[in-house]
Amino acid sequence: MRTYVRSRAWSDADLDAAEARLIEGGLVADGTLTAAGRAAREAVEEVTDRGCQPIVDNLGHQLDELIGLLRPWGEAIAAAGGYPGRGPHDLAGVAAR
Repeated sequence: MRTYVRSRAWSDADLDAAEARLIEGGLVADGTLTAAGRAAREAVEEVTDRGCQPIVDNLGHQLDELIGLLRPWGEAIAAAGGYPGRGPHDLAGVAAR
């Protein structure tokens, strides 16, 4: 649970307090999201998707071109250590090392 958030510069005390709030709110139990926690996380993702939809709509057929231009940049930045991985699963591997 504490891998991806490491890119946000939270201290251990901050993470402990946040986790306590999530547990108290019934969103986390035994170190993992509860059903309510998964539903809340999905709701956040849905709101984010809706908020980004106008961007995707306005890019239209140029979206694929933009992704094609940006993907190599992102891969080069990650390969140079500018960002550890491509997402939370990669960050989990970094944190485990």
